[in-house]
Amino acid sequence: MKTLSARRTLVVYRLWLNKPGKPDEVFWTNDIAGVDILEVFGEFCRNENDLIQVSGTERFLMVGTPAQDSDCCFVTVQSGRAGVSGSVINTATAEKSYGYGANEADMVSSRFVLIRRKEYGYALACVERVPNDAGPTVVLSAFEGYIKKGQIRASVNREQVQEEQALKAFKGIEEIEVRRYVRSSDRSEGVIIEPAYISHIVKHKRNMLFPLRLINDIFNDKSSLTAVLGIPDEFDGKEEYKVRLRGKDGSSRAFALDGDLRVPVVEILNESGEAPVADSELINRCREIADGIYDSYGRML
Repeated sequence: MKTLSARRTLVVYRLWLNKPGKPDEVFWTNDIAGVDILEVFGEFCRNENDLIQVSGTERFLMVGTPAQDSDCCFVTVQSGRAGVSGSVINTATAEKSYGYGANEADMVSSRFVLIRRKEYGYALACVERVPNDAGPTVVLSAFEGYIKKGQIRASVNREQVQEEQALKAFKGIEEIEVRRYVRSSDRSEGVIIEPAYISHIVKHKRNMLFPLRLINDIFNDKSSLTAVLGIPDEFDGKEEYKVRLRGKDGSSRAFALDGDLRVPVVEILNESGEAPVADSELINRCREIADGIYDSYGRML
């Protein structure tokens, strides 16, 4: 059996700190009471390297050794949830390897990148999501708890970066894909990429792009999209919409859409069955995303 690999995605949060009790007095990210946020986060990673129970919940975290650059800090983490019993199955032999109880947590590895620009009022946290992790905010929640211990006098705030804001960094749409997940007995005409779904893709002429406003049309008038694809409007199974966008810098990136643009940015790093991107590629992608968001938002919130 070949090595299995799950889909990995990337979500982005804005993170800013202000003086306690003074929400309008926001620190520059490179000068939080005289300390750079990258230094604070690096100290958190180095000092909180034991098992962390996040906010007294069933979520647990272990933080690796950070790698800091001039504008970012990268770290690999393990996270998971306790509270349920289960077992681990060897998929090559279909045999049980071992079981675990409710006080044990199934921990999976993922990556986290914190990026900041000097004399900006917020940093950007790029969070790699993997199946069975402890959620997108587990590292940020633990970091906030670390600051609240009195490491620096500051209040921590965060918010998810939404798709409608992040899309400003792109010129247009290269392709649109509709995936319809069906039972094997229900397959009809279509291009079958994997046993789980039928994929329908529409692309523009070479070197031409669909307008970004078409993303709104996908949610507001799906019949127009299904007409272009030549597929029925009605479908009683699970649907997934994906778009590949062309950035203003010429780069091309894939996104999964949720039915509402007021949701976090969800960029697809690798599809199921594809190898995860290398650490260096992940960091470069995060920098590209950050450049687009900083150019969109500006220096302050």
